[in-house]
Amino acid sequence: MLITLATLVTIAGVVLLGLAMRRHLEALLPKVSHSRGWAVTCRLLAYPLLAIGLYLCIQAQGVGIGSTLFFGLFSAAHFIFAMLLPALPSPPASRRGRAT
Repeated sequence: MLITLATLVTIAGVVLLGLAMRRHLEALLPKVSHSRGWAVTCRLLAYPLLAIGLYLCIQAQGVGIGSTLFFGLFSAAHFIFAMLLPALPSPPASRRGRAT
């Protein structure tokens, strides 16, 4: 149960870190405008989620295996996020900030 919760919390933290970046935000949520406040808010929400994920993994498996498990989940979440981004339709060129 703790490992499942740690997986979900870690994925949520990685997604929030991704949403803090302008390019990923425009790919996932094209109608939301990127601002410095948005990026800071996403980061401030993501870091505690990742810390909670690490804590849950350590509680479930101990320090050695738990930290290894967390970084495995962290890497897997990044891999999944990176593989899903190209599959999404790209926003129009005007939203990306490129002149055509």
